[in-house]
Amino acid sequence: MKKVFAATSAAVGLLLAFALVPSAALSDAPSGQIQIVDGSGRTFIVDLPYTVDTVPVTTTTAPTTTTVPYQPVPPELVSAVTGSARNGGDVTLTFSEVAQPTDTIVLIGGHSGDIGPVGPLDDGYTQQAAYTDSHYMVGVWTSQVTEATQTVTASGSHRATSATAYIGFILRGVDPDILNQPPIMAGPALSTNPDPPPITTDETFVLTMVASDWYDGDASSPIPWEYLKAVGTDTKRLVIGAAYLTTGTIDPPQWGWDRSNWIAWTMAFKPSPTPSTVTTTTIPPVTATLQAATDGTDVTDTINEQIAALPPGSTLIVPPGDYYTPRTVSVIDQSGLTIDATGAVFYSDIKLANADPDTIGRHFDVRDSTNITINGLTVRGANTVEGGKPGYMVYDSTRENQHAFAVYKSDTVTFNDCLATSIFGDGFYIGSVSYNVTLNNPTITNNGRQGIAVTLAQHVRILNPTITNSRRSGIDLEPNSSYAGFVDVDDVEIAGGSIKSWLLAFPSGGKGQVNNVYVHDVTIRGGSTPWVFVRASDGTRRANWTVENNSVIGPLGSPVEGARFFNVDNVTVIGNTVRFNAGREMTAVLFQDIAGIMNISGNCFDGAADILSYRDANGTPITYTRVLDSNDLTVGCSGY
Repeated sequence: MKKVFAATSAAVGLLLAFALVPSAALSDAPSGQIQIVDGSGRTFIVDLPYTVDTVPVTTTTAPTTTTVPYQPVPPELVSAVTGSARNGGDVTLTFSEVAQPTDTIVLIGGHSGDIGPVGPLDDGYTQQAAYTDSHYMVGVWTSQVTEATQTVTASGSHRATSATAYIGFILRGVDPDILNQPPIMAGPALSTNPDPPPITTDETFVLTMVASDWYDGDASSPIPWEYLKAVGTDTKRLVIGAAYLTTGTIDPPQWGWDRSNWIAWTMAFKPSPTPSTVTTTTIPPVTATLQAATDGTDVTDTINEQIAALPPGSTLIVPPGDYYTPRTVSVIDQSGLTIDATGAVFYSDIKLANADPDTIGRHFDVRDSTNITINGLTVRGANTVEGGKPGYMVYDSTRENQHAFAVYKSDTVTFNDCLATSIFGDGFYIGSVSYNVTLNNPTITNNGRQGIAVTLAQHVRILNPTITNSRRSGIDLEPNSSYAGFVDVDDVEIAGGSIKSWLLAFPSGGKGQVNNVYVHDVTIRGGSTPWVFVRASDGTRRANWTVENNSVIGPLGSPVEGARFFNVDNVTVIGNTVRFNAGREMTAVLFQDIAGIMNISGNCFDGAADILSYRDANGTPITYTRVLDSNDLTVGCSGY
């Protein structure tokens, strides 16, 4: 039985569905060479025996060749976007990614009413399906991209009170001929639950689409289908919905409309001719030594070229020395790479601005990569002038993205014994949906922003950090964006080490979730009050914070509470030693709008006037009825 889209409103609807099947192309290598597919799926031509032209290879083995049955790869959804307009206006859809030559753009939608132009205003589109009645004019159009583009403009009716709504997709891996059969139609019919006809084909990408002149806010798609909706609101409405499935049974689900007039299509996109088998040669890992000058010449490109040339699983040895890298050194689309750089320094004497298109201020980054290990690398920047705070370098908002080390869209990245110094931005920045990032014994000194920033990542371990003279905060857990279905910051452990920062040691502001955080056995030397701050600016509830066995040498002197938690479920503060200025009448902890576990026990709050300030969601003090066990407020309980 089919799953049914949840919807309740009566509607006159139009539903479309079609399946995309993949393309496959193999290029022949010239005589004396062989086509190579590495472990990341990259294909290129090399001479045999294999060598890395720019990197001396010290250990290697012969490539391995394998012949296997060809397995079609479903087309890839690169980007999807929705848009709408009133009074018959045109709509320009801007994708988050750029459509490249040979990509396919699919446009669906139209406008309410049966008069006026409809469809793409850009050249190169083919109409694959269309329907018109007194309620709306809608259709499906496709285009094989010949020049890179990021937008498509589609027509409204150019008539007052008419709504316009479109959804666009960029797909990669569709055959240039696109369709291999005429569209299959079901309907028109007057019934509940419009049901597009099923399709029989190989591995595919399926789109199920519905158009209606009635807004149904409850329409949704069953897992694993993903759902988008464009709503055009005007006197005459138009709603375009689309659900897609990357792989699976090719039988589009019903939509749960009430009784309505509907029509449906299913279309299969033509596959490219495919061989019965495919032969690939996998490049084995190598151990190589970096060849780059240490005489002050710019070696950024040299280093990047040698990193990019290494096959998956390789090791790059960077000899000790100072390497001038005024632009970003990057590890991109790599897998299993280890960089051994103990004694090596990548340095810059240029105060790079955030707007620089080549760098965006970063010194060293890891992007779109898996299983990367960086050992012993030092990054030295150009932030060498004190900025109004004795002993601290300047904070410059125009250069605050000049991070020493950054991780973006990567999984399983480890930094061992790496050092960041004199940086305008963060010592380490972890974001853009990254997983399993570990910092072992990181050292950050004289940085201009945060010591370490985690903005969009899960499963992060920061072990034994040494952060000295961080101009702003020590370790900042602060989402700067959100990603559908992703907890913004989740499962973070900060263990051991020491922090000396001008502002807070552990702030967690920003919007969104920061959950499952464990901070323990850290020594905080100086810094502002509160030493822990947790509050989502958009009111999002956060959960599961434990702060245990830390030492704050301080003393803390601000009149606000020493640690502050807002809108958090389950907070544990145990075994900490925190020194307060006894003359300031300070409270050790604030709980505001806290639910679930609330545990404050076994702490030495040296010189604090009270243990807890407890408030409701509006900030009104309320009585705390739970037991606060074994907390000592005695001056000198810390033993300092």
